[in-house]
Amino acid sequence: MPNRRLRQATLAVLCAPLLLASGCSPSDSPAHEGTRRAAQAVISDQLHNGGTEGFFFLPPMVPQSVGLTGDYVPTVNPTVRIDELDRRGGTIRTLATFLTIETYTARAPLSPPRRASRPWPRRPSLVDDGPDNDPEGYFLVEWDTEDARLSLSARYRVRVLVPAADGGTRELGFADIDVVRDRAEFRSVDTVNFTPLLLGGVLRIKFRIDRPAVDRDNDGSFDWVDNCPTVANADQRDSDRDGKGDACECLGVTCVASGACRLAGVCSPRTGSCSNPNAINGTSCSLSNATAACTAAPAASACAPGYANCNGHRRRRLRDPTTTLTHCGACRVACTVGPHSTPTCATGACALTCAAGWADANGNRADGCELDVTTNANCGAPGNACVSSAGHTSTCVGGACSTIACTADHANCNAAVGDGCEVSLSSDVANCGACSHACVVANASPSCVAGHCGLGTCNAGYANCDGNARQRLRDHPASDVANCGGCGQACSLPHASPVCAAGACAVGSCAAGFADCNGLAADGCEVDLASVTSCGACGNACELPHASPACAAGTCAIGSCAAGFADCTADAGCETDLSSVTSCGACGVSCASGPHSVPTCGAGACGLSCEVGWSDCDGVAANGCEVDTTSDGAHCGACGTACGNATTCQSGSCSTAVCVSGHADCNALPGDGCETSPATDMGNCGACGVACSFANAAPQCVEGACGFSVCDMGYADCDGQQANGCEVALSNDPSHCGGCGVRCTYAHATGVCGSSACALGACDAGWADCDGNPANGCEVSLSSDLAHCGACATACSAPANATATCGAGTCGYTCDAAHADCDGDAANGCEVDTRSALDHCGACGVVCTAGRTCVAGACSASACVAPLANCDGVETNGCEVATSTDAVNCGACQTPAPSPTRAPPARRALRDGEPAPRASPTATASRPTAARSTSPPTPPTAAPARPPARPTTARRLA
Repeated sequence: MPNRRLRQATLAVLCAPLLLASGCSPSDSPAHEGTRRAAQAVISDQLHNGGTEGFFFLPPMVPQSVGLTGDYVPTVNPTVRIDELDRRGGTIRTLATFLTIETYTARAPLSPPRRASRPWPRRPSLVDDGPDNDPEGYFLVEWDTEDARLSLSARYRVRVLVPAADGGTRELGFADIDVVRDRAEFRSVDTVNFTPLLLGGVLRIKFRIDRPAVDRDNDGSFDWVDNCPTVANADQRDSDRDGKGDACECLGVTCVASGACRLAGVCSPRTGSCSNPNAINGTSCSLSNATAACTAAPAASACAPGYANCNGHRRRRLRDPTTTLTHCGACRVACTVGPHSTPTCATGACALTCAAGWADANGNRADGCELDVTTNANCGAPGNACVSSAGHTSTCVGGACSTIACTADHANCNAAVGDGCEVSLSSDVANCGACSHACVVANASPSCVAGHCGLGTCNAGYANCDGNARQRLRDHPASDVANCGGCGQACSLPHASPVCAAGACAVGSCAAGFADCNGLAADGCEVDLASVTSCGACGNACELPHASPACAAGTCAIGSCAAGFADCTADAGCETDLSSVTSCGACGVSCASGPHSVPTCGAGACGLSCEVGWSDCDGVAANGCEVDTTSDGAHCGACGTACGNATTCQSGSCSTAVCVSGHADCNALPGDGCETSPATDMGNCGACGVACSFANAAPQCVEGACGFSVCDMGYADCDGQQANGCEVALSNDPSHCGGCGVRCTYAHATGVCGSSACALGACDAGWADCDGNPANGCEVSLSSDLAHCGACATACSAPANATATCGAGTCGYTCDAAHADCDGDAANGCEVDTRSALDHCGACGVVCTAGRTCVAGACSASACVAPLANCDGVETNGCEVATSTDAVNCGACQTPAPSPTRAPPARRALRDGEPAPRASPTATASRPTAARSTSPPTPPTAAPARPPARPTTARRLA
């Protein structure tokens, strides 16, 4: 059972419709284009306009089914292509191409086919072709046009193609489409020349291919692969291998009388025999409407006059008369005619019959009945002119000349004598300039001035922008982007596709990477979403510490780090100072040090700062400053300064002299002796050559030791190490902002230091500073705060019977007790009271069956009919007790009957106001009392709610 469908292979959609400007009606309205396009638009198949024999369009492509029967071919692989045409019929573009995948036969179940674009349309086609009128089978394509952006004024053509012998394609037939706006226009489409399509709907392209369309000789081989497509040759024999089958060439061999006829009048190149039918050469064969002849030339048997063998099948009756519209005088000579005519075939020749009021004056069937014979020049017949005389006017009425004495500008258009010349030809819009010449203008009121039709007033919302009153009023200033709000006022918006709504230009859609952030149509989509001020979304500014931000694919990123900083951690921005000893020059590069030294980082390289009197002479950081330059003879005073023989290193100098305590010979000049006081000399503090110097501080030399007491303005010694001086800049260090240990710390935010004052930096993710008070930092959690949910001042409100919530920055709500949101509509909140709702008793979807009520969220039985009662509280057994006879439930549930041995004393009637007598203790005690349950009966478990039945769509393929 073959079951193949047609799949869309390519779909090309152009975004901008063609804008045609003429008149003052909507440019896409086809309501009055039937006359203009009728001559161009046709449907071509075997039954329409002499198309390919064996190819038929079926409803809804054509108005009605014709109950076709024939040799349907389900194995052919056609291609369906939809093209947009220009005014001359040339292809502008191809909108869609469908390849053959599935077909439908009488043996195959008819199920809705898949579409190439999307599921069943939101706007269904107006055409329903009803039950299948083709019992053998058909092909079907469903073209979904919702996203095709079709134009109401453009011309589209559906083509059905099959392969051709030359490797190209052959067109079996085509149908022109009339795209309409609404149902009213749909019903007015000329279905003789058009296939109607509702704008945005689905076009069901249904057709049938019989064997004559693809296998003319009926030998089982398609024409494009048949080596002799005009003569049946099932074996495709090609003895000389020249690509042309033996059935189409005799190869110069003469047929002999003893040869058996197998093929129609063709010699067998191997045996020299003549073929078809199976008989000895010259034997008379009985064929209907034909005389058999077996000759050595590839010719068919001779048919009787008026008949022809048009299907190429010799074994069947030659039943094709040459008097049909598709075979008129010869095979496949189709009779076609032009407008206002109907084709006929008589005595083997095509002819035509003219419609009433029209005549074929030039004898050319191509333009049909081209002459209007209701005019004064040709009244009733070509050349029959209605001649007027002085004082009388002769007019053509109903195909006959009618004469009445009329004054100038008047005429007797109704051919009645009683009312005279009743029409003013100079002003009557129904008879303007001539009888029955009505002035009709689309979307406007017409006028007749001096016998000429003109434009009166355009309808509301329309304008005549080209000033041509003879064309359709096709400009709609309320929705036309080329004439929005007025003629010539074209909509053009930067980075946007404009639309015209209610006569005003608006943004239809933004170009990729742009957005309309200010909501103003005038500047279009003014914001580049690749900018750092609106990265990926309006107002999403990229701000990163110590970095130049960038926007990549709508996400903020680091463009480049500021000099001396790097992005070493997951924190935002370039957070790491590359001049620190923990990340010196690069992330994670830690500077080490040894004895008598502290590590330093300068210009991106690790170094050492030696204690006074010590030096790093081997360049190895691990052993620190390993040399005492005050006493080392190899490095006396400095690395590499060695003292010679017979000398020693004293206080970093090579000398044999011994100075008085507190003095030293630091310049090695014998003339000035021990000129230096190392206890106070900052250039020789404690020893010659030891200069006091500290970063960002004024040095001192006290008792031979370098130090400092005051830091430079804006600096401080916060680590207490003199070696690195006043290492902290109090003006911008967030850990020591304005003073040592003063840290810039804010709740859920990053603090910054500027001009020695702390300030609030960037908030942590999910937090915001909504009150503008830096003292409490970013005090609001945007992920859970009901007043600031997702953004500051975005408050969450609760619908009816619910409590508002904020989760992950999104507002929501939870239902109050005994209420539920069963319809999923947030607008009406938790609309169901589950304590009493019959359809949602206790929970959504729990339905109490007929005769039950919902009490306190549980289904219960309705009241029983006395004397029956539901005493055990079980609903499944219903009202199981008859209180009229049950001793345990006498008169009411759990009310035992009185003892049969003691009758209660007779009671007298009480007087008004007299209290009732109290029961005696004995009587009370002796009365049996049945145990009564204090808890309510357990309600039966409600049947689980059925899920709502899914809507089903039953579609029937015809």
